[in-house]
Order: sequence, then structure tokens, then C-alpha cells
Amino acid sequence: MYYVGIDWADDHHDVYITDDSVQEISSFRVDHSPQGIGSLLNNLSKLTSDKDNVVVAIEKPHGILVNELLEAGYQVYPINPKAVDRYRDRYKVSGIKNDPFDALVLANILRTDRSRFRPLRRDSDLMRELRILVHDQKGLIETRTQVSNELTSCLKEYYPLPLKLFDNLDQDITVAFLEKYPTPQKANNLSKNGLRNFLKKQHYNRPSKLDELFNTIRTENFMIDTVIVRAKSRLMLALLIQFKEIRKQIKLYEQEVTRLFKEHPDHDIFNSLPGAGHKIGPRLMCCFGEDRNRYGTFNAVQCESGTAPITKSSGNYRCVLMRRSCRKFFRDTLQIFAFCSLKTSEWSREYYDQQRAMGKTHSMALRSLANKWVKIIHAMWEHGTRYNESYHQLNRLKAQKLVVV
Repeated sequence: MYYVGIDWADDHHDVYITDDSVQEISSFRVDHSPQGIGSLLNNLSKLTSDKDNVVVAIEKPHGILVNELLEAGYQVYPINPKAVDRYRDRYKVSGIKNDPFDALVLANILRTDRSRFRPLRRDSDLMRELRILVHDQKGLIETRTQVSNELTSCLKEYYPLPLKLFDNLDQDITVAFLEKYPTPQKANNLSKNGLRNFLKKQHYNRPSKLDELFNTIRTENFMIDTVIVRAKSRLMLALLIQFKEIRKQIKLYEQEVTRLFKEHPDHDIFNSLPGAGHKIGPRLMCCFGEDRNRYGTFNAVQCESGTAPITKSSGNYRCVLMRRSCRKFFRDTLQIFAFCSLKTSEWSREYYDQQRAMGKTHSMALRSLANKWVKIIHAMWEHGTRYNESYHQLNRLKAQKLVVV
């Protein structure tokens, strides 16, 4: 068996190869280019004709290099950088760190503890595309929040009126109002009939608030120094252009994610979860993946997703802490889903209220609820079944010995 460690970098990769004899077979550096990766694959092909006897360790679980290795038929093991840091001390306690040495450490991690890690499995093209989209969509949503905060800050400095007129910035009517009335002066020149026509054009569903909105414009519209207004309105319009485009792209992403989600064979499993729908459902499905052998037990999912706490104990000391070493996207998705389930799942609301009554914070209660949901979702995912609230309630009663089995 040949063990290959690759220390990944933006412009080059250091490679170390060893075998069960623990002797160095080869070590070299290749550029991050088609020629460099081609050279790496050529060197690996010279080791043996049986690719099953070549395993590769790398800290990065995705990217061009990983895709090329998987396409070539090699087993690739993603190793958490924190694990590499701990293993590094096994070889040198001086704290030395450089790329060739890290490649050596990675190769020897597989040589000594390969059974503790899982190789990457290629999902279907549909799943791979969907996973990329939901991750990028989350990034766009975070960017929207950032631009929204900047826009809010800008308005507070010269034109806070729109923030008082409507519920929030992230709605069509607020954006339209800022486009048409970007300054306090333009808003002040707005007549009641003009406001009525604007609201009608925007399909505002609360026409009874016309008088209230008009009165707000007349009484709470600051008339700021024209110099400040001229300068800040320019920034506001620049931010508004970004905000509009990001909102548009997020909607397009939602449409494409929904389309792909409906096409996937596991759609019915995750769409049946209460409160998940076509927004949280695709994220949950991408987190679990398609490889049913990936997790041996539901506890493995709980640990990887960060919903299961960690316990530190020594002698009389015992402390339970939040698990921070986990897949953050997975943990965030589960907590969002747990929150959404409160509205439609009776037992979820009951369990959440119990946790709050015990003195747990909102986040702690949601994390505990998410931990319960992982056990359920894992069973659904493993057996390909839809969620059934009544069936789960019956199981809870049996567990509490309130019904006779």
C-alpha cells in the first residue's frame, strides 16, 4: 500500500509518498496548473497499476486538485487541519511547520490511522451541483445582509424616514421608494395622491394605512444639510444597485435550487420534514449526501454536525460544552430547521419549551432540539422513508412508557 500526503497551496502542492516500510518513496513539488497536476498523476501511476493500493491524504476536501484525483480513480481522504496539527507533534515537538513536513505528516496519518478517516465518495452530478449552489446561495445571503446593514447605516445618517415607513429594507416596496424618492426633499414634496398611486403600483396590501404613512412623511422627515444629502444619497443609490442585484440573484438561485431539489430521488424524504420545504430541505439533503454508508450511527451525524455536546471530566470536575469542531454549514442548517419546525411540529415546540423552562438559552434549546431531529432524519435518510408526525409521537409515548407495547 502506498500512502500519499499532499500539502495544498494556491500556487503549488508538496507531495510525500511512503509505504508500509515507512521509508520515503518520493517527495516533490508540483505547480497548481494543468501541467503540474498532470505530472503528479503521472508519478502516482508509476507506483502501481492497481489504484486501490494508492491512498491520498489532503487537508482540502474539494477543489480542482481533489476533483482530478477522484476522476483518476484514487481514494482521497480529507484530513481536518486541526488533526494534522495534533499529529505534527508526534514527529517533532519543536513546533516546526513547513509544507514538505506537513505532506510527510499527512502521508503517515493514513499509514498509521487510516481506519479513523473516511474517503471522499463521488456523489451524482445532480447532488454535486446542488451542493455547490446551496453553499454559494448562503454566501449571497450573507452578502445581502452585509449590504443591507451598510444601506441602513447610510440612511440613518441622512434619511431615516424609509426605515420607519416600511417593515424592513429587504422588500420590493422599500427598494422602490428609495429609487423614486432618494432624498428627504423628494419625499417631502410627495402629495397624498402621489403616495396613494405609489402604494397602488407596488400592490401595497394595507391601503388603510395611507393616512398614517403620509402623516409620518410630514412629521418625521428630517431636513438635513443639502451637502450631506447630496453626498450620502449618492452612496445610498450605489448601495441600492448592489442590493437589488443581490436580491435578484438570490431569487434566481432559489428557483434553480428548487428545480434540482425536485429532481433528486431523496426529495420526498427531506421535503416531508415539517418546516423544511424547498428552502431548508435542499440544504439538509446536501449535508447528509447520498452515501448511505457514510455514517455508521446517528451519533456520528450528531458529532459531525456539532449538535452533540462534548464533556470534559477529570476527577470531580465535569463540564459540558458546545462542540465547536464540526461542519459549520451543517450545524447552522440544522439549527435553522429546528427553529422552523417549532411552528408545525407539536413535539418540537413542547421539547423546546421544556428546554427553555430548564434555563437554557434560545440557541442552546435549538441545538438540543436539532440533536433530537438528527436521530429522526438519519433514520429517514437511511431507510428512504418520509416523516410522519403521528408515528414519531407514538414512538415518544412508547419511550416514555405511557402506552403498552
